[in-house]
Amino acid sequence: MAPVQVICDLRKFNQIITNQDEFATIFQEANNALVGQSLSRGASLRVNLPRGIFDLWVVDPAGTQRVAPDTEFNVVDVLRKPVILYKCQDCGKYGPLRCETCQAEEVPKGKERICSLDAHFIKDTRLAFCKKHIPACRCLPNCTEKATFFCSGCYSRAERNGQRPTKFYGEHVHYFHPHNNDIDYCNRCYDRLFRPCGICEKQGTRVSLGKWRCAFRTRHSKEVCGEARCWDHSFQWKIWGPDFTGVILCEQHKQYLGNADPADLLFMLLSSRPPHETREKHLFSLQNIYRVRRLLNRNRQTPITFEQLGEAFRILAQPGIPWLPDPKRRFDRLLQLFQEFMQERPQKTSDLLYRVKQFYQKIGKPALAEQIVWLNIEDQLRGGDRAGLYKIHLYLNSSQNTGLFIGTGGIIVKQLSAELKVQVTEFFCVQNGVVTSLKK
Repeated sequence: MAPVQVICDLRKFNQIITNQDEFATIFQEANNALVGQSLSRGASLRVNLPRGIFDLWVVDPAGTQRVAPDTEFNVVDVLRKPVILYKCQDCGKYGPLRCETCQAEEVPKGKERICSLDAHFIKDTRLAFCKKHIPACRCLPNCTEKATFFCSGCYSRAERNGQRPTKFYGEHVHYFHPHNNDIDYCNRCYDRLFRPCGICEKQGTRVSLGKWRCAFRTRHSKEVCGEARCWDHSFQWKIWGPDFTGVILCEQHKQYLGNADPADLLFMLLSSRPPHETREKHLFSLQNIYRVRRLLNRNRQTPITFEQLGEAFRILAQPGIPWLPDPKRRFDRLLQLFQEFMQERPQKTSDLLYRVKQFYQKIGKPALAEQIVWLNIEDQLRGGDRAGLYKIHLYLNSSQNTGLFIGTGGIIVKQLSAELKVQVTEFFCVQNGVVTSLKK
């Protein structure tokens, strides 16, 4: 009689069978228990052995109805318990995934594996992490919340060109795009991109996005003001010239600009990022000390002096000022220029005073030259057709004859400007130590 065709199922057997001798031994142990069991196509013959369950699945009984002591079996296949090559480091089950941090730390091969149940995923990425290496939220340096997504606003251009995202955030700072829930943002990027203008909201008009933010910041504050403003409701402190966007200020800090501490204004001015960093030294540079003072004097009823500007430099040179690296380099360079400027200023002023007196003597007005007591260089232009022009205040010992210094139709001061590149912007009278403006 032909042998019975069976499939041997060892998946519930506790021992791994690796050769024919071991298999023959197990089959012999189960033989007595199989005697008497009925045979039919598809039937299961089960024997409980000390080392586990031994199953036979009947493929073809070959006309045999019951197992006899002399029944022959032909095993056409063996079902074995699969050997797990990659075990999850947490539960020991199949781990098809790899922890990103474990790979970066180059742990032994196989030790980086995790299963899908124990893996921590970052939304919309193929990145998985084990329980030991769940990334922390990047909203703050000391945040302990676990990260669950990457921010599309923080996603740099380099990362978009093939690299993986690296800035992950937790659900407590998770915001969706207003019109697309598939785009995720952290709180800062969402605020930067979609926060409405505060003035538009108060007025109840059509709300515009507050793309511009008030950049007012003092040396004592950790962050800038940050009030959101649309283009129509923002004010620009034009420190980079007329063709570039200036420092954005809200209406409150626009009013404060004329009364602010010069040290705070200088700190904010140097902390503002130039529109073209590489062209900073060529376009509207802050290398001109006269121009720096002119910018700080915007909207001031009483202009600050160079001595007061020097005090602002002294304050900002002290330890503890929260400079960032680039602003600190700009400050150090400007401080050096200011020190050189103050050393040269007395001699330059004295030379210019001599030349102005000589001018009035040359045009036949020695009496006017005798009236000149002193002058102050208030500004020097660097660009345009009037490059090199000095703007000065002229101090006289008498309030009389101011018109003679100017000349009919301003002819004398025009000649003075043409010959010496000097523009008198204001006259003062000095008598008994009292300085009085002669501006009418």
